[in-house]
Amino acid sequence: MTRAATRVASLCPSLRRAALASGWCLPPGPVEMTRLVAALDTLLGHADAPDAPRARPGCKVHLLSLHNGEKRHLTLTLPGQDDAGAARISVFSPLGIALLGARAGDIVQARAFGWHERACVLAVTPLPQETLP
Repeated sequence: MTRAATRVASLCPSLRRAALASGWCLPPGPVEMTRLVAALDTLLGHADAPDAPRARPGCKVHLLSLHNGEKRHLTLTLPGQDDAGAARISVFSPLGIALLGARAGDIVQARAFGWHERACVLAVTPLPQETLP
């Protein structure tokens, strides 16, 4: 069993509870959980270089949609702090899972309920602690 699979097995019940509490209509499945744990392993296993921060909760992520060329600016948040109207998305959302651990230049993809997003990360900007909800 791989390291990520072992972590998913041990963290699955608590992550599912947190996802349900954050407003998900369905709990994340094994694929989403594996992606989330792999992204967290990436974040915990690598120190950020000052010129290439990774997306994590509390960061603003600047995206360019590869579908329509639209630029978007989203803030990654922990469950319960998300607000679509304020462009704050949870790390448990499909796009949040895809963005977690991404750097400028990375291509991310997310799918959910017939919706598909493919975007290029233009920049990742850590926010000062006092601006976080």
